[in-house]
Amino acid sequence: MSTSSPTKRMRSAARPARTPVRVVALAAVSAGALLLGAAAPASAATDDGFWYVDVLDLETVHAGGVRGGGVTIAVIDGQINTAIPTLAGADITVREPSFCYSESGEPLPAETTALSPTQPTEHGTNVVAMIVGTGEGYSGQTSLTGIAPDATILYYASYTTAIDDSVDCGSESGGANIDSQAQALTEALDAGADIVSMSFTGGASPDFVSALARAFREGVPVVAGLKNSSEFRLLGDMPANANGAIGVQAAGPDGGIQQTDGTDNADAKTDVVAPGLGITIQGSATAGSWEEQSTADGTSLATPLIAGALALVKQRYPDTTGNQLIQSLIRNTSGTPDHEPDYDPAQIYGYGLVSLENLLSIDPTGYADLNPLIRETPDVDDVLVPTYAEIFSAEPDSAPSSTPAAQEAEPDAMPPSVGIVIGIAAGALVLIGVLVLVVLLVVRRSRRGATTP
Repeated sequence: MSTSSPTKRMRSAARPARTPVRVVALAAVSAGALLLGAAAPASAATDDGFWYVDVLDLETVHAGGVRGGGVTIAVIDGQINTAIPTLAGADITVREPSFCYSESGEPLPAETTALSPTQPTEHGTNVVAMIVGTGEGYSGQTSLTGIAPDATILYYASYTTAIDDSVDCGSESGGANIDSQAQALTEALDAGADIVSMSFTGGASPDFVSALARAFREGVPVVAGLKNSSEFRLLGDMPANANGAIGVQAAGPDGGIQQTDGTDNADAKTDVVAPGLGITIQGSATAGSWEEQSTADGTSLATPLIAGALALVKQRYPDTTGNQLIQSLIRNTSGTPDHEPDYDPAQIYGYGLVSLENLLSIDPTGYADLNPLIRETPDVDDVLVPTYAEIFSAEPDSAPSSTPAAQEAEPDAMPPSVGIVIGIAAGALVLIGVLVLVVLLVVRRSRRGATTP
Protein backbone atom coordinates (compact mmCIF):
# COMPACT_ATOMS: atom_id res chain seq x y z
CA MET A 1 0.00 0.00 0.00
CA SER A 2 1.46 3.31 -1.03
CA THR A 3 1.94 5.74 1.76
CA SER A 4 2.65 9.39 2.04
CA SER A 5 5.61 8.61 4.26
CA PRO A 6 7.22 5.34 5.41
CA THR A 7 7.70 4.23 8.94
CA LYS A 8 10.40 2.71 10.95
CA ARG A 9 12.41 2.83 14.13
CA MET A 10 14.74 1.22 16.68
CA ARG A 11 16.33 1.35 20.10
CA SER A 12 19.63 2.12 21.65
CA ALA A 13 22.12 0.13 23.64
CA ALA A 14 21.13 -2.85 25.75
CA ARG A 15 18.95 -1.51 28.50
CA PRO A 16 15.71 -2.65 30.10
CA ALA A 17 14.06 0.75 29.74
CA ARG A 18 13.03 2.66 26.68
CA THR A 19 15.71 4.71 24.94
CA PRO A 20 15.70 8.39 24.06
CA VAL A 21 12.65 10.03 22.66
CA ARG A 22 13.62 12.58 20.04
CA VAL A 23 12.18 16.08 20.17
CA VAL A 24 8.55 15.95 19.13
CA ALA A 25 6.80 18.78 17.38
CA LEU A 26 3.44 19.33 19.01
CA ALA A 27 1.45 19.53 15.81
CA ALA A 28 -1.90 17.84 15.39
CA VAL A 29 -2.00 14.86 13.04
CA SER A 30 -4.83 15.53 10.65
CA ALA A 31 -3.62 12.91 8.19
CA GLY A 32 -1.03 10.56 9.62
CA ALA A 33 1.74 9.21 7.46
CA LEU A 34 0.75 5.64 6.71
CA LEU A 35 3.34 2.99 7.34
CA LEU A 36 3.33 0.91 4.17
CA GLY A 37 5.86 1.23 1.39
CA ALA A 38 4.97 1.11 -2.30
CA ALA A 39 3.27 -2.12 -3.34
CA ALA A 40 4.75 -4.44 -5.95
CA PRO A 41 2.77 -5.43 -9.06
CA ALA A 42 -0.11 -7.82 -8.54
CA SER A 43 1.79 -10.55 -10.39
CA ALA A 44 4.31 -10.56 -7.55
CA ALA A 45 1.65 -11.66 -5.05
CA THR A 46 2.10 -15.38 -4.47
CA ASP A 47 1.70 -17.78 -1.59
CA ASP A 48 5.15 -16.63 -0.49
CA GLY A 49 3.48 -13.35 0.43
CA PHE A 50 1.94 -15.18 3.38
CA TRP A 51 5.26 -16.42 4.74
CA TYR A 52 4.51 -14.89 8.16
CA VAL A 53 1.87 -17.58 8.75
CA ASP A 54 4.57 -20.27 8.73
CA VAL A 55 7.19 -18.22 10.56
CA LEU A 56 4.79 -17.55 13.42
CA ASP A 57 3.36 -21.09 13.17
CA LEU A 58 -0.15 -19.69 13.28
CA GLU A 59 -1.83 -22.93 12.23
CA THR A 60 -0.47 -24.74 15.28
CA VAL A 61 -1.26 -21.85 17.63
CA HIS A 62 -4.83 -21.54 16.35
CA ALA A 63 -5.38 -25.30 16.38
CA GLY A 64 -4.52 -25.22 20.07
CA GLY A 65 -7.43 -22.87 20.70
CA VAL A 66 -5.34 -19.74 21.16
CA ARG A 67 -7.04 -17.28 18.81
CA GLY A 68 -7.40 -14.08 20.81
CA GLY A 69 -10.97 -14.65 21.98
CA GLY A 70 -12.19 -12.33 24.72
CA VAL A 71 -9.54 -9.68 24.03
CA THR A 72 -10.38 -6.25 22.60
CA ILE A 73 -7.98 -4.45 20.29
CA ALA A 74 -8.62 -0.86 19.26
CA VAL A 75 -7.28 0.01 15.80
CA ILE A 76 -6.92 3.68 14.86
CA ASP A 77 -6.37 4.15 11.12
CA GLY A 78 -8.06 5.47 7.98
CA GLN A 79 -11.31 4.34 6.37
CA ILE A 80 -12.02 0.61 6.18
CA ASN A 81 -13.90 -1.86 3.99
CA THR A 82 -15.18 -4.73 6.14
CA ALA A 83 -16.99 -6.31 3.16
CA ILE A 84 -13.91 -8.06 1.74
CA PRO A 85 -14.00 -11.87 2.11
CA THR A 86 -11.10 -12.13 4.56
CA LEU A 87 -12.98 -9.96 7.08
CA ALA A 88 -16.26 -11.85 6.71
CA GLY A 89 -17.57 -12.86 10.12
CA ALA A 90 -14.87 -11.02 12.05
CA ASP A 91 -15.89 -9.27 15.27
CA ILE A 92 -15.37 -5.67 14.14
CA THR A 93 -17.23 -2.65 15.50
CA VAL A 94 -16.63 0.41 13.33
CA ARG A 95 -17.16 3.75 14.99
CA GLU A 96 -19.40 5.79 12.70
CA PRO A 97 -18.90 8.31 11.38
CA SER A 98 -15.18 8.90 10.94
CA PHE A 99 -13.52 11.89 12.57
CA CYS A 100 -13.30 13.64 9.19
CA TYR A 101 -15.65 16.07 7.50
CA SER A 102 -16.31 17.24 3.97
CA GLU A 103 -15.94 20.83 2.90
CA SER A 104 -19.64 21.32 3.51
CA GLY A 105 -19.24 20.06 7.07
CA GLU A 106 -20.77 16.62 6.52
CA PRO A 107 -19.11 13.81 8.49
CA LEU A 108 -17.45 11.21 6.27
CA PRO A 109 -18.15 7.50 6.80
CA ALA A 110 -15.58 5.36 8.54
CA GLU A 111 -16.57 2.35 6.47
CA THR A 112 -16.62 2.48 2.67
CA THR A 113 -16.02 0.26 -0.35
CA ALA A 114 -14.42 3.16 -2.23
CA LEU A 115 -10.87 2.51 -3.40
CA SER A 116 -8.72 4.75 -5.58
CA PRO A 117 -5.33 6.49 -5.66
CA THR A 118 -6.91 9.44 -3.83
CA GLN A 119 -8.77 7.19 -1.39
CA PRO A 120 -6.50 4.21 -0.65
CA THR A 121 -8.74 2.63 1.96
CA GLU A 122 -6.92 -0.68 1.61
CA HIS A 123 -4.44 0.51 4.26
CA GLY A 124 -6.72 0.26 7.28
CA THR A 125 -8.52 -2.72 5.74
CA ASN A 126 -5.33 -4.79 5.51
CA VAL A 127 -4.07 -3.62 8.90
CA VAL A 128 -7.19 -5.11 10.48
CA ALA A 129 -6.92 -8.26 8.33
CA MET A 130 -3.47 -8.90 9.81
CA ILE A 131 -5.27 -9.34 13.14
CA VAL A 132 -8.61 -11.01 12.31
CA GLY A 133 -8.36 -12.08 8.66
CA THR A 134 -9.85 -15.46 7.69
CA GLY A 135 -7.39 -16.13 4.86
CA GLU A 136 -10.20 -16.20 2.29
CA GLY A 137 -9.95 -14.04 -0.81
CA TYR A 138 -12.03 -13.38 -3.91
CA SER A 139 -12.67 -16.18 -6.41
CA GLY A 140 -10.70 -18.82 -4.58
CA GLN A 141 -7.81 -16.51 -3.69
CA THR A 142 -5.74 -16.95 -0.57
CA SER A 143 -5.77 -13.76 1.46
CA LEU A 144 -4.52 -12.52 4.80
CA THR A 145 -4.76 -14.80 7.81
CA GLY A 146 -5.03 -12.87 11.04
CA ILE A 147 -2.81 -13.63 14.01
CA ALA A 148 -5.73 -13.35 16.47
CA PRO A 149 -8.86 -14.12 14.40
CA ASP A 150 -11.22 -14.32 17.39
CA ALA A 151 -10.21 -10.98 18.90
CA THR A 152 -12.72 -8.14 19.08
CA ILE A 153 -11.79 -5.08 17.00
CA LEU A 154 -12.90 -1.56 17.85
CA TYR A 155 -12.16 0.48 14.74
CA TYR A 156 -11.71 4.25 14.58
CA ALA A 157 -11.16 6.11 11.29
CA SER A 158 -9.32 9.18 12.50
CA TYR A 159 -8.13 10.37 9.11
CA THR A 160 -8.55 9.79 5.39
CA THR A 161 -5.74 9.70 2.85
CA ALA A 162 -7.68 11.50 0.16
CA ILE A 163 -5.46 13.99 -1.67
CA ASP A 164 -8.25 16.48 -1.68
CA ASP A 165 -8.67 19.89 -0.06
CA SER A 166 -12.34 19.16 0.49
CA VAL A 167 -11.57 16.74 3.31
CA ASP A 168 -10.79 18.09 6.76
CA CYS A 169 -9.99 15.76 9.66
CA GLY A 170 -9.14 18.58 12.01
CA SER A 171 -12.50 20.32 12.25
CA GLU A 172 -15.96 19.40 13.31
CA SER A 173 -18.95 20.41 11.25
CA GLY A 174 -19.20 23.54 13.36
CA GLY A 175 -15.62 24.48 12.56
CA ALA A 176 -14.10 23.74 15.96
CA ASN A 177 -10.57 22.39 15.81
CA ILE A 178 -10.13 18.90 17.18
CA ASP A 179 -7.39 16.29 17.34
CA SER A 180 -8.97 13.25 15.74
CA GLN A 181 -6.30 10.81 17.00
CA ALA A 182 -6.71 12.09 20.56
CA GLN A 183 -10.47 11.73 20.36
CA ALA A 184 -10.22 8.24 18.86
CA LEU A 185 -7.77 7.06 21.52
CA THR A 186 -9.91 8.54 24.29
CA GLU A 187 -13.00 6.76 22.99
CA ALA A 188 -11.05 3.50 22.71
CA LEU A 189 -9.94 3.75 26.34
CA ASP A 190 -13.46 4.65 27.46
CA ALA A 191 -14.70 1.55 25.62
CA GLY A 192 -12.31 -0.68 27.56
CA ALA A 193 -9.79 -1.61 24.87
CA ASP A 194 -7.15 -4.04 26.16
CA ILE A 195 -4.61 -3.09 23.47
CA VAL A 196 -4.29 -0.19 21.01
CA SER A 197 -2.72 -0.51 17.53
CA MET A 198 -1.74 2.51 15.41
CA SER A 199 0.04 2.20 12.04
CA PHE A 200 0.78 5.84 11.32
CA THR A 201 3.29 8.50 12.29
CA GLY A 202 3.14 12.25 12.68
CA GLY A 203 3.20 15.00 15.24
CA ALA A 204 1.26 15.08 18.47
CA SER A 205 -1.00 17.73 19.89
CA PRO A 206 -1.22 18.29 23.66
CA ASP A 207 -4.55 16.42 23.59
CA PHE A 208 -2.99 13.39 21.91
CA VAL A 209 -0.10 13.41 24.37
CA SER A 210 -2.62 13.58 27.21
CA ALA A 211 -4.56 10.62 25.78
CA LEU A 212 -1.35 8.61 25.44
CA ALA A 213 -0.42 9.45 29.03
CA ARG A 214 -3.80 8.14 30.15
CA ALA A 215 -3.27 4.88 28.25
CA PHE A 216 0.11 4.33 29.89
CA ARG A 217 -1.23 5.30 33.31
CA GLU A 218 -4.03 2.77 32.93
CA GLY A 219 -1.66 0.06 31.74
CA VAL A 220 -3.02 -0.26 28.19
CA PRO A 221 -0.29 -1.34 25.72
CA VAL A 222 0.02 1.09 22.80
CA VAL A 223 1.56 -0.62 19.77
CA ALA A 224 2.83 1.79 17.11
CA GLY A 225 4.73 1.51 13.84
CA LEU A 226 8.09 3.14 13.23
CA LYS A 227 8.76 5.06 10.05
CA ASN A 228 9.80 2.99 7.01
CA SER A 229 13.05 4.84 6.36
CA SER A 230 16.06 6.20 8.19
CA GLU A 231 15.51 9.75 6.99
CA PHE A 232 15.38 12.43 9.66
CA ARG A 233 12.02 14.11 10.06
CA LEU A 234 11.26 17.17 12.12
CA LEU A 235 7.94 15.80 13.25
CA GLY A 236 8.44 13.40 16.09
CA ASP A 237 7.08 10.22 14.51
CA MET A 238 4.44 9.86 17.16
CA PRO A 239 2.94 7.75 18.56
CA ALA A 240 5.84 5.27 18.26
CA ASN A 241 8.18 7.85 19.82
CA ALA A 242 5.96 8.21 22.86
CA ASN A 243 7.45 7.50 26.26
CA GLY A 244 5.87 4.12 27.02
CA ALA A 245 4.74 3.04 23.53
CA ILE A 246 5.88 -0.17 21.83
CA GLY A 247 7.84 0.81 18.71
CA VAL A 248 7.58 -1.87 16.00
CA GLN A 249 10.04 -2.54 13.17
CA ALA A 250 9.30 -4.69 10.10
CA ALA A 251 11.32 -7.72 8.94
CA GLY A 252 11.33 -9.97 5.90
CA PRO A 253 11.40 -13.79 5.60
CA ASP A 254 15.17 -13.84 6.18
CA GLY A 255 14.87 -11.80 9.37
CA GLY A 256 16.38 -8.72 7.78
CA ILE A 257 14.66 -5.40 8.44
CA GLN A 258 13.85 -2.59 6.04
CA GLN A 259 16.70 -0.65 4.53
CA THR A 260 17.25 2.83 3.19
CA ASP A 261 19.77 3.01 0.31
CA GLY A 262 21.08 -0.44 1.23
CA THR A 263 21.54 0.31 4.93
CA ASP A 264 19.45 -1.14 7.74
CA ASN A 265 17.04 1.34 9.26
CA ALA A 266 18.46 1.75 12.74
CA ASP A 267 16.28 3.61 15.20
CA ALA A 268 16.62 4.22 18.91
CA LYS A 269 12.90 3.70 19.41
CA THR A 270 12.61 0.17 18.06
CA ASP A 271 11.41 -2.23 20.72
CA VAL A 272 10.49 -5.37 18.78
CA VAL A 273 10.53 -6.64 15.21
CA ALA A 274 7.71 -8.50 13.42
CA PRO A 275 7.03 -9.72 9.86
CA GLY A 276 6.16 -6.82 7.58
CA LEU A 277 8.11 -7.08 4.33
CA GLY A 278 6.90 -8.85 1.20
CA ILE A 279 3.39 -9.42 2.55
CA THR A 280 0.48 -9.98 0.15
CA ILE A 281 -2.28 -7.41 0.62
CA GLN A 282 -5.85 -7.28 -0.67
CA GLY A 283 -6.96 -4.47 -2.97
CA SER A 284 -5.21 -2.19 -5.42
CA ALA A 285 -5.78 1.54 -5.16
CA THR A 286 -4.14 2.02 -8.55
CA ALA A 287 -6.52 -0.41 -10.24
CA GLY A 288 -9.43 0.64 -8.06
CA SER A 289 -10.23 -3.01 -7.41
CA TRP A 290 -10.58 -4.94 -4.17
CA GLU A 291 -10.01 -8.21 -6.02
CA GLU A 292 -6.48 -7.26 -7.04
CA GLN A 293 -3.59 -8.37 -4.85
CA SER A 294 -0.03 -7.11 -4.51
CA THR A 295 2.87 -7.38 -2.09
CA ALA A 296 3.78 -4.55 0.23
CA ASP A 297 6.39 -3.63 2.82
CA GLY A 298 6.00 -1.66 5.98
CA THR A 299 5.63 -1.45 9.72
CA SER A 300 1.92 -0.91 9.07
CA LEU A 301 1.70 -4.69 8.66
CA ALA A 302 4.13 -5.55 11.46
CA THR A 303 2.36 -3.38 14.04
CA PRO A 304 -0.99 -5.26 14.09
CA LEU A 305 0.91 -8.55 14.34
CA ILE A 306 2.44 -7.39 17.62
CA ALA A 307 -0.95 -6.20 18.86
CA GLY A 308 -2.42 -9.58 17.95
CA ALA A 309 0.45 -11.45 19.61
CA LEU A 310 -0.29 -9.63 22.87
CA ALA A 311 -3.95 -10.60 22.48
CA LEU A 312 -2.98 -14.27 22.21
CA VAL A 313 -0.97 -14.04 25.42
CA LYS A 314 -3.82 -12.23 27.15
CA GLN A 315 -6.27 -14.97 26.15
CA ARG A 316 -3.97 -17.74 27.34
CA TYR A 317 -3.13 -16.00 30.61
CA PRO A 318 -6.23 -13.87 31.29
CA ASP A 319 -5.02 -12.49 34.62
CA THR A 320 -2.08 -10.80 32.89
CA THR A 321 -2.08 -7.00 33.09
CA GLY A 322 -1.24 -4.80 30.14
CA ASN A 323 2.10 -3.88 31.69
CA GLN A 324 2.96 -7.53 32.19
CA LEU A 325 2.19 -8.15 28.52
CA ILE A 326 4.84 -5.58 27.61
CA GLN A 327 7.29 -7.14 30.07
CA SER A 328 6.76 -10.53 28.44
CA LEU A 329 7.05 -9.10 24.93
CA ILE A 330 10.56 -7.75 25.44
CA ARG A 331 11.76 -10.74 27.52
CA ASN A 332 10.51 -13.53 25.28
CA THR A 333 11.69 -12.62 21.82
CA SER A 334 13.43 -15.16 19.58
CA GLY A 335 16.16 -17.14 21.30
CA THR A 336 15.99 -18.26 24.90
CA PRO A 337 12.61 -17.48 26.46
CA ASP A 338 12.24 -15.60 29.74
CA HIS A 339 15.61 -13.91 29.38
CA GLU A 340 16.51 -10.54 30.80
CA PRO A 341 15.71 -7.77 28.31
CA ASP A 342 18.71 -7.53 25.98
CA TYR A 343 18.75 -4.51 23.70
CA ASP A 344 20.57 -4.50 20.38
CA PRO A 345 23.34 -1.88 20.68
CA ALA A 346 23.19 -1.30 16.91
CA GLN A 347 19.55 -0.21 17.29
CA ILE A 348 18.46 -2.59 14.53
CA TYR A 349 16.39 -5.26 16.30
CA GLY A 350 15.53 -3.63 19.61
CA TYR A 351 14.79 -6.43 22.06
CA GLY A 352 14.48 -8.93 19.23
CA LEU A 353 12.16 -10.67 16.79
CA VAL A 354 8.72 -11.60 18.05
CA SER A 355 8.32 -15.27 18.97
CA LEU A 356 4.85 -16.66 19.63
CA GLU A 357 6.36 -19.91 20.84
CA ASN A 358 8.31 -18.10 23.56
CA LEU A 359 5.51 -15.71 24.46
CA LEU A 360 2.93 -18.43 24.89
CA SER A 361 5.26 -20.67 26.91
CA ILE A 362 5.72 -18.20 29.78
CA ASP A 363 3.06 -17.09 32.27
CA PRO A 364 3.58 -13.29 32.48
CA THR A 365 1.74 -12.85 35.78
CA GLY A 366 5.02 -13.28 37.63
CA TYR A 367 6.46 -10.13 36.07
CA ALA A 368 6.28 -6.72 37.72
CA ASP A 369 3.13 -4.77 36.88
CA LEU A 370 5.18 -1.91 35.44
CA ASN A 371 5.56 -0.69 31.87
CA PRO A 372 9.32 -1.21 31.30
CA LEU A 373 9.29 1.25 28.38
CA ILE A 374 8.32 4.28 30.47
CA ARG A 375 11.40 6.33 31.31
CA GLU A 376 11.45 8.66 34.30
CA THR A 377 14.34 10.87 33.22
CA PRO A 378 15.52 11.78 29.71
CA ASP A 379 18.99 11.39 28.33
CA VAL A 380 20.95 14.47 27.34
CA ASP A 381 19.34 16.41 24.47
CA ASP A 382 16.24 14.22 24.58
CA VAL A 383 12.66 14.98 25.47
CA LEU A 384 10.24 12.48 26.95
CA VAL A 385 6.72 12.81 25.55
CA PRO A 386 4.68 12.37 27.63
CA THR A 387 6.84 12.92 30.68
CA TYR A 388 6.78 10.60 33.67
CA ALA A 389 4.97 13.29 35.64
CA GLU A 390 2.37 13.72 32.91
CA ILE A 391 1.69 9.99 32.83
CA PHE A 392 1.13 9.68 36.57
CA SER A 393 0.00 13.20 37.46
CA ALA A 394 -3.68 12.19 37.63
CA GLU A 395 -2.83 9.69 40.34
CA PRO A 396 0.26 11.07 42.11
CA ASP A 397 0.12 8.50 44.89
CA SER A 398 0.10 5.61 42.43
CA ALA A 399 3.24 6.50 40.49
CA PRO A 400 5.39 3.34 40.55
CA SER A 401 8.98 3.21 41.62
CA SER A 402 11.46 3.46 38.78
CA THR A 403 12.56 -0.15 39.26
CA PRO A 404 10.35 -3.24 39.47
CA ALA A 405 12.29 -4.57 42.48
CA ALA A 406 11.35 -1.53 44.50
CA GLN A 407 7.70 -2.51 44.31
CA GLU A 408 8.38 -5.82 46.00
CA ALA A 409 8.47 -5.90 49.81
CA GLU A 410 11.81 -6.85 51.34
CA PRO A 411 11.56 -10.43 52.70
CA ASP A 412 12.86 -9.36 56.13
CA ALA A 413 10.98 -6.08 56.18
CA MET A 414 9.43 -5.19 59.54
CA PRO A 415 5.61 -5.16 59.67
CA PRO A 416 4.21 -1.71 60.55
CA SER A 417 2.57 -3.00 63.77
CA VAL A 418 5.89 -4.29 65.06
CA GLY A 419 7.51 -0.96 64.37
CA ILE A 420 4.80 0.84 66.31
CA VAL A 421 5.20 -1.48 69.31
CA ILE A 422 8.96 -1.05 69.29
CA GLY A 423 8.57 2.71 69.07
CA ILE A 424 6.23 2.78 72.06
CA ALA A 425 8.55 0.53 74.05
CA ALA A 426 11.54 2.70 73.20
CA GLY A 427 9.65 5.80 74.30
CA ALA A 428 8.67 4.13 77.55
CA LEU A 429 12.27 3.17 78.26
CA VAL A 430 13.40 6.74 77.67
CA LEU A 431 10.70 8.02 80.04
CA ILE A 432 11.67 5.49 82.72
CA GLY A 433 15.31 6.48 82.32
CA VAL A 434 14.45 10.14 82.85
CA LEU A 435 12.39 9.37 85.97
CA VAL A 436 15.19 7.24 87.44
CA LEU A 437 17.66 10.04 86.80
CA VAL A 438 15.41 12.58 88.54
CA VAL A 439 14.99 10.30 91.57
CA LEU A 440 18.72 9.80 91.85
CA LEU A 441 19.36 13.53 91.72
CA VAL A 442 16.78 14.18 94.41
CA VAL A 443 18.22 11.49 96.69
CA ARG A 444 21.73 12.74 96.15
CA ARG A 445 20.72 16.34 96.91
CA SER A 446 18.88 15.27 100.06
CA ARG A 447 21.91 13.34 101.26
CA ARG A 448 24.09 16.39 100.70
CA GLY A 449 21.68 18.47 102.82
CA ALA A 450 21.86 15.98 105.76
CA THR A 451 25.68 15.98 105.98
CA THR A 452 26.29 19.68 105.62
CA PRO A 453 26.96 21.61 108.90
